[in-house]
Amino acid sequence: MEKVVKLDVSQMTHEEMKAMNSKEWRSLGHVIANEILSPMKPIERLEVLKNAPSSMLPYEHWIRKSKSQIMQFYMNAQSTRSCGGHHKGAMNDRAVVNYERVMEAHEIPIPERKICSIMGIFNGEGSY
Repeated sequence: MEKVVKLDVSQMTHEEMKAMNSKEWRSLGHVIANEILSPMKPIERLEVLKNAPSSMLPYEHWIRKSKSQIMQFYMNAQSTRSCGGHHKGAMNDRAVVNYERVMEAHEIPIPERKICSIMGIFNGEGSY
């Protein structure tokens, strides 16, 4: 039987967490994992969790939550693109492109503009 070693992640950098393998993620436990993942930004959280076992709680929860937050940020930026100020519009154009890159990299469906106009919040979180 293989011995499971508990990791001390309190001093780890995000880069070190990204390099963790599935067995190391399994050894953390729910409480520690939630403490580590909850304060992270959604994009950062997805990057850190790339090697985590996605079918295992709490990682499945955090992956889904991060993806839905990024999708909402995208819809908010889309809805704020057509604002009156040129700089604000340009910054939201840039945000939309950046969100699209992240969404494609993490296999998050990109909603159509019509959906964004209904579900997106003007000046909502994730927009400029």
